[in-house]
Amino acid sequence: MLLPDCHSRREVDTVEPTDAVFRCAHPKVRTPQNLVTADLCSVCELHRQPPPPVFRPIPTVKSQPVRPVRKTVAVVITCHNYGRFLAEAIESVLGQTYTPYEVVVVDDSSTDDTPQVAATFSDREVRYLRVEHKNVHKTRQAGFEATTSSILCFLDADDILAADYLEKGVAQFDAYNVGVVYSDLESFGEKTGVRSAPAVYSPALLERDNYIHVGSLVLREALALSGVFDLEFDPLYTQGDWFLWRRVLHDGWLAKKQPAIYRYRQHGSNWMASMRKAYQGYFDYAGLDAETVTLFIPLSGRTTLWPLFSEFLDRQQWPHDQIKLIFMDTSQNDAFSVLIRDWMRGCDYADVRHFTTSVAVPGLADRDRHNAQVQEGVRTAVARIYNRMAREVTTDYVWVLEDDILPPDDVCERLLRGFDPQTASVSAVYDSRFDGQPCVWDRNVRHYPSRGTGLQPVGGNGFGCVVLRGGLLRDTVFTATQIPADYDRAFYHRLLSLGLAAKVDWSCHCQHGNFETDDSRVIPYAINAPIQIPSFTEFPR
Repeated sequence: MLLPDCHSRREVDTVEPTDAVFRCAHPKVRTPQNLVTADLCSVCELHRQPPPPVFRPIPTVKSQPVRPVRKTVAVVITCHNYGRFLAEAIESVLGQTYTPYEVVVVDDSSTDDTPQVAATFSDREVRYLRVEHKNVHKTRQAGFEATTSSILCFLDADDILAADYLEKGVAQFDAYNVGVVYSDLESFGEKTGVRSAPAVYSPALLERDNYIHVGSLVLREALALSGVFDLEFDPLYTQGDWFLWRRVLHDGWLAKKQPAIYRYRQHGSNWMASMRKAYQGYFDYAGLDAETVTLFIPLSGRTTLWPLFSEFLDRQQWPHDQIKLIFMDTSQNDAFSVLIRDWMRGCDYADVRHFTTSVAVPGLADRDRHNAQVQEGVRTAVARIYNRMAREVTTDYVWVLEDDILPPDDVCERLLRGFDPQTASVSAVYDSRFDGQPCVWDRNVRHYPSRGTGLQPVGGNGFGCVVLRGGLLRDTVFTATQIPADYDRAFYHRLLSLGLAAKVDWSCHCQHGNFETDDSRVIPYAINAPIQIPSFTEFPR
């Protein structure tokens, strides 16, 4: 039988030829096992249509395991007249179980055999860089700029690394936001011992004192983004490694602890010994003169005091480019808010913010506090204010200044100079508007009847003019109904239970309430007093 040509017809080997049975591949054919006879094929019209598409399965490719990119490490060995120790430091780096990609000796103004010692390692790919900074911070910067690795280790030339230091440390960079990896520190040489670092990184603890040694590993990107090498300080007084890590970690990077040990050589000529001789106090040691401070001012609408208060803000002596100025305006007075914004247009603070909110009925702050209902309302209002403040601040130090307090022009630096590692709060002094006594109390919550002298630990104080640690505030919730009920008493009760100190500088005395002018006039304050609002055409653009 003559059959038409067909793309779909296939021979069937198991069927006898006389049966003329075929298998049809056309999708429209629906027969058992797609078998058709010659008679059916002879009359089928499907052979005139285009051949059906051939569906071929996509070949599967066996996936290969993704190999992590090896992290490159640069070890920057900073050296100033430590040639006698340098070879041991370099050998500890070259003997690492995790081979560093770059090793650079940065020689800052050495007059000993440092260049000759470094040269003996040139055939082992140890580079030598000479600088004339006489500044350890600038020396580390030179090493940073001379390398390209993704992770850096700044090793002082008189220290050494345990053999597995880089291997165990690099393994801790297991998340994108880990910026610093630190370790315990073992002293050797003239003194021995181990300084254990916290197992879990605590920003609030690092804010108080340093526990991350200089040889910690740091992500290059974290260093670059922090801009720490754009800043300057005097390394004779300021602990450079603490300054470095605070700046890097302030941007939100995490720090992790690794199990290997950094070995710190104790000897009479090392930098720490010379720094202790020149140590001038915590202010210099911590480099607080470079700190950006949040100045938080709750505004209740005291219009008659604003001219003198704003003049104080113009002339107060902490650098205005190191202030994050926040006005929390609770006045619920549009005219007063315009007055504040008008001043903001002309001020020289680089970072200033004003926002309005409602925490209580207008004018509550200056009603009779002997009234129980007013007292309860004030407690609730101020707890709301300072809880909002605690959520807003990002700096390590926060200066709270209430709008009816007029302190000395240099008050911020004077209060900062009162800090030490265990101090969480330093306050200026002002007298209560209700009984004339200082708003300061002892550990038994008894008010001091008169002013003391100098810098004194106390049980607590009002928030009229006080500098507090930002890390402490971020971990604080202010309350209004627990015992003690007042927000400030409760705050200091908890603070002292943590083993932290509150201090008052009795020499920093502030005006409170009615401001005295230079011509001996007294300006009484009034809530929502009439305000002369300039037209918008008078505002500077």
